[in-house]
Amino acid sequence: MNRFVFYPVGQGLFYSGQLSCHPYRRCRRNFIFDCGGDEPYIGEAVERFADEIGYDDVDLCVISHLHRDHYNGLALLKSKGIRINNIVLPYLPSRYPALKFVYIVGQYYSESKNLDITEDDIANISLMSRFYRVQESNPSDRDFCEQVQTFEECKIEHGFKYFQREESISPYNDKKWVFELFNKSITDEKWEEYNNKLNDLLDVEDIENPIDLFPDSVDKLIEICKSVFGKNLNLTSIVMKHYYQGRTIGYYPVQDNGMALLDRYFAVKYPFVFERRIENVSVLTGDAEFDDELWQHTFEDAHSISVLQVPHHGARTNWNKLKLPSDIMCKLVISYGLGNRHKHPNRDVVKDILGMPNCQLVSVNQATQYEYSIENK
Repeated sequence: MNRFVFYPVGQGLFYSGQLSCHPYRRCRRNFIFDCGGDEPYIGEAVERFADEIGYDDVDLCVISHLHRDHYNGLALLKSKGIRINNIVLPYLPSRYPALKFVYIVGQYYSESKNLDITEDDIANISLMSRFYRVQESNPSDRDFCEQVQTFEECKIEHGFKYFQREESISPYNDKKWVFELFNKSITDEKWEEYNNKLNDLLDVEDIENPIDLFPDSVDKLIEICKSVFGKNLNLTSIVMKHYYQGRTIGYYPVQDNGMALLDRYFAVKYPFVFERRIENVSVLTGDAEFDDELWQHTFEDAHSISVLQVPHHGARTNWNKLKLPSDIMCKLVISYGLGNRHKHPNRDVVKDILGMPNCQLVSVNQATQYEYSIENK
């Protein structure tokens, strides 16, 4: 069973996931999307989170953008001795111009066997290898580009057995959780300016891992972001989708011979195998303001979404730009602080959601939380 929690932090957002990777053995991965809120609630939530994960590592931490109510809990996490293995900030870690980051756990998303390797692919493999603590192969990015030309060759050359579609992979393989991260597109010139300023900051502060920018150097990082992207940091928000790449309950004609062991059993008894499906998608939006491109990436399969965080604590402008399909069916979660000075959520937004017949409004504040689970199938 996989557990996900919107913690009661007041005006802010703190979301965590605990992935129990295998139904018959202990195997867990912890991740966070944003970690901020009002005192003392964020402190209480961090303390509780630390107890729940047994003071284990956080394998992946995504900070949607650099507003305090989305990151001020990181210092508390570090003070508890909790190690954050990987952090993703806006416009990191890849410089791919479209800034569509798709991190696939278990196998490559494309079915093409002749797809040229991009820098995005390198970032995908690198991040998810670290997420699952895979140490078998660790080629440098430059060597990676020079030595192999296609993804299939890469897997053979460097032995990424965790990313191969091997016949021996169990249907209970623990590496089928998919994470997709999106930013609004920026120009190469913006990227170069930001990249140069960020590298200068890391050199001056003698920091190798961006997580070490928190808390002492985060104000300098914020100033860099504002100087490059403007004062409205909501426009830099990362949107993250996560889901388990499971299989349908029904049977479908055999397509190839790359079947797992359980599939082989069913193939003997019935001439069919399971077909992969995507459902129970969770979408975390931070304070994002959606444009057409970001909307298309996020909602290309809107009917698979089961939980959606309403952006910017239910602010009207962000809601209007969200433009949800009228027939979408999901839980709409608003994380906000009771009595906050911004008057979030906007009453018209609440009225709109209550008028959506197939959706349910979920309020998360300092007095309430929302917890749900998704079972691997």
